[in-house]
Amino acid sequence: MNVTEVLDNNSTTNLENTGTDLYLFILPIIVIFGLCGNVISLVTIFHSRLREISANLYLIVLTTSDSVFLLGLLLILFKLDFITYHFCVIIEYILSTSSYISSWSVAALTIERYLAIAYPLKHARVTLYLFANIFKVK
Repeated sequence: MNVTEVLDNNSTTNLENTGTDLYLFILPIIVIFGLCGNVISLVTIFHSRLREISANLYLIVLTTSDSVFLLGLLLILFKLDFITYHFCVIIEYILSTSSYISSWSVAALTIERYLAIAYPLKHARVTLYLFANIFKVK
């Protein structure tokens, strides 16, 4: 056996343990701050005049999907042993879907804001028409 092989294997194991320790310490902090921020954002949007702005529909979707993603990370963090294969597939599906929804809601928000700036008069008519059809307001 070579001395360098022993040292390399030992240092790799120490790095893996350090990475796991950081993962277990930092991820819950990220989840807690993320969930608190999302809850504060939702409360702010729902309890003010801001809910009347069309862009906030996208922000509500974004904060909801981010919160679902963060809660899914908690399930992965605790590595529950009693989870069945089907439950793991469902968790993976929920994480992937919430990640895609977050990305697409940011893209939709960006397009909506561009249209509001570039074409303010048309934007007001189109948004009113879309909200009337979505919520069946007549």
